[in-house]
Amino acid sequence: MRFCFLLAILTIVVSAEPSYLSFPSDISWKSMESSHFHIIYRAGQKEFATRTLKAAERAHSLLSPIFPEAPPTTSIVLADFSDSLNGYSLGFPYSHFVVFAAPPDSMSELSSLDNWLDSVVLHEYAHTLHLYPANGAWKWLRTIFGTTIVPNGMMPAHLHEGLATFLETEFSQGGRGRSPFFRMMTRKAVSEKIWGTDFLPVDLFDGSTSHWPHGTSPYYFGYYFYESLWKKKGPKGIHELTLDASSNWPYLVNTPFVDVFGLSIPDLWKEIISEQNEKQKLELTLFEKEQKSNLSYLTKTKFTKKELALSQTLQRAAFLSSSPDKKPQLEIIETETGNLLKQVPVQFSGAGGLCWIENSGSDSFVLPLSHQENFYSTNRLTLLDVSKEETVDLKTPEGPIDHVHEFACSSDLKSILVYQEVGGKGTLTLFGADLSSAEIGLKSNLRWTLPPNTWISSVALGKNNLFLLRDGNETKIYEWAPPSSPQVLGKLEGHAYGLSQTGNQIYLISAPTGRDEVWRLDLKRKKMAKVVSVSGGINDFVPAPSRFFVSSYEQGGFDIATASVIETQMEIPLLPVKTDRAEEESKTNWEEKEYSPISTLLPRTWIPSALFVPYGFQIGAWIPMFDLSQKHFYDLNLGVDKRETNEGSQMLPNLSGSYGYRFGKSSHLQISSYFSPGFLVVSRSFFKRWGSSLSYGSRLGSLPIEARVSALVRRIESSDLGPANKSMGIGLELSWASKRAKVNLVHQQFIQGLGSFDNYFSSIANFETSLPSPFWNSAFWALSLRQGYTEGTPLYNSFFEGGGEILFSQGRGFFLNRGYLQGSFAARRIFGGNLEFRFPISRLDRGLGLWPVFLQNLSGALVLDTTSYDRGPASPYPKNWLKDFLWSTGVEIKTQWKFFYYLPTQLRFGAYRGLSRGGEPFYFTIGAEASL
Repeated sequence: MRFCFLLAILTIVVSAEPSYLSFPSDISWKSMESSHFHIIYRAGQKEFATRTLKAAERAHSLLSPIFPEAPPTTSIVLADFSDSLNGYSLGFPYSHFVVFAAPPDSMSELSSLDNWLDSVVLHEYAHTLHLYPANGAWKWLRTIFGTTIVPNGMMPAHLHEGLATFLETEFSQGGRGRSPFFRMMTRKAVSEKIWGTDFLPVDLFDGSTSHWPHGTSPYYFGYYFYESLWKKKGPKGIHELTLDASSNWPYLVNTPFVDVFGLSIPDLWKEIISEQNEKQKLELTLFEKEQKSNLSYLTKTKFTKKELALSQTLQRAAFLSSSPDKKPQLEIIETETGNLLKQVPVQFSGAGGLCWIENSGSDSFVLPLSHQENFYSTNRLTLLDVSKEETVDLKTPEGPIDHVHEFACSSDLKSILVYQEVGGKGTLTLFGADLSSAEIGLKSNLRWTLPPNTWISSVALGKNNLFLLRDGNETKIYEWAPPSSPQVLGKLEGHAYGLSQTGNQIYLISAPTGRDEVWRLDLKRKKMAKVVSVSGGINDFVPAPSRFFVSSYEQGGFDIATASVIETQMEIPLLPVKTDRAEEESKTNWEEKEYSPISTLLPRTWIPSALFVPYGFQIGAWIPMFDLSQKHFYDLNLGVDKRETNEGSQMLPNLSGSYGYRFGKSSHLQISSYFSPGFLVVSRSFFKRWGSSLSYGSRLGSLPIEARVSALVRRIESSDLGPANKSMGIGLELSWASKRAKVNLVHQQFIQGLGSFDNYFSSIANFETSLPSPFWNSAFWALSLRQGYTEGTPLYNSFFEGGGEILFSQGRGFFLNRGYLQGSFAARRIFGGNLEFRFPISRLDRGLGLWPVFLQNLSGALVLDTTSYDRGPASPYPKNWLKDFLWSTGVEIKTQWKFFYYLPTQLRFGAYRGLSRGGEPFYFTIGAEASL
């Protein structure tokens, strides 16, 4: 029995994956500069960009006294190609942040922002200032390696996000720290006596897929942490902490807090837990004195529920839901028993609205779904057929209805009121339609443009056409009676949403008491009265006779329940609206210019790497770069490859570089050159390769097929593997992908002449698919079929290599047969098949306190591999291709980790056995793959 132990030692390579090539390539960019910022934006959005620059300069004036230093200039990308409010900040390869500029989801904690644009800009710039300093030894390392050296980045996510979330709250009238959502989670955790224990241990503060509140965790827990620090030492404490951490030893996260505040992070948290316990107990005591609604729960699955609707008979309820064990879906349940009647997977968006169409015993829904194409992510109004599980885009003569943030249908299904916003411009449109008809056509009847810096949190059609307009930290109630313009009726302090009209009654969700609850709106008396009172919070509701159906929060998420109407109803007057405030226009001398990529294409960093490879090692340096618009990109790789060959130890340089330009909806040009020594494992010998290519890629019209055409030049120097060879030719690549499968075809054809020595071609076909297991939830079958064929040069100048694991960070071998040694097959014609049954073992989602190691899950796979190959028709060797198959089988255990707080890593253990000739009786591997 042969025992082969293969271990890949991985050097961490921090790439620009969070943003790299994630922007659409068809945008015509403009730019402006202010004193401290450089912004790029879509042509035609100068006013929106000016507002963003003003917000950035305001953020600089507020934050620069708090942090020890700032970049001379910070770049901003104003991105209008996502309908979900978000952003990110990077110091790599240069200081910049991106604002995905769209109004908030009215049900999310982001709805608490008083001015969402100002708050997001301040939040992201806080990250920039927090990450920028590098002192002590780190300052020298940054001088050598560039901007990849970020000492303040080596701490848990909640210590980053919490600081930005606290500052976003401190310097505004709103902010997530003041949101009913944050208070709701704390209040319920305290009432269940799990605040600071099961909710949540410190290793879960950064969030996990299986523990509520998932990705909100670092913002939530981090906010409370920095709120406490601010109370102790104010801005001075944050300044000293940032400075101390910028010279701290890697991942010793406690040290700066002890230095500045005299307490470790666990000790600081003991104080916070005690303080919040007392604060929330007082709030709960006050709530106990109120009359409460009786809740009867129909679901008990927790996590996310939203967009609740009732059937005409009130016997069924529909809603959107998601959880760690289920994909986002629409569910239909019985309203008396809670029994699940139907569930349909949907990619729901953050937009609000769900319209139920019952027609001849069939169910359909109008709802905004997430539509993604060519790096655009939009909320598109869609018709879902439940029985067929099919969707159709609702269209006007101008095309699909995108950028939807709120909508509502009339009770007779004859009209739809839709709020859309993109590029800082919001519109409210009343569409005429017949949703009960098989042929749905929408016609735009009336449209109203929102005032600048406002957004709509809810719309409702009924006796009155109503909508809620967020203006700063106020919610204004409007009535729209076409053809007249909308008229403001009153306003509320804070956020309100969830408008609903039933007969003459109008209801909404608001939080005057700090809890999102249901209130009845009396427009004649200019008052509102609470009708549903709960200790947690409500994010959606539907009125019904003598009760309400609600999506109500209990510890761990939302569930659907019926709620009784309280008898003693608290009343609150609406605030009068004197006049709509005029926007203060401050003059600027910022000049709009054509965007130039030059300044952001200069090299700023290089990243070292080291890998152990068969019979040697490789060391190198990677220099990646992309411009601010992500239309231009390049990378350089420099290194050496040292191996023990049959002729002794040899070391050869390894050089490569590429430059690309992206344009149009999905097109790109790329030029690449390389000198790369190849190494053949079976003969333990080098062969030198030179080459370059010029390629053009694009989508084929409206087809879901990506095509790429290349001009190719290749030269292989003479070696013991064969004579020198020079080839010139063309390449073609076609790829297609769906939810379940993908196909990739690659052909390279080199023609004799023009300096090319001989005819040569190489073709590869690849098919991959996955199917869910019918008998094991969360398990699935994965199948890959691969075919390669090449002819025209001496064998070792043109061949496919197959066999066992290649355990490099780049991934696994292409023609993989895991019961054989690496490089066991050198072939002209080769077929490979891999069948895996992958199954979950355990979702752990736990770490070791504040240490930078977090185990996410454990899974397994049963594998079956096969290979069939030969050396081509002209070879004297047997023609075994697709006639003789070599088989192997085995088992794999995979562990998913998050190392260094941010690096997703898979550690893989495999044991295999070759079942055919030449196979290994026992072949054991350990592999690692990581990418950021």
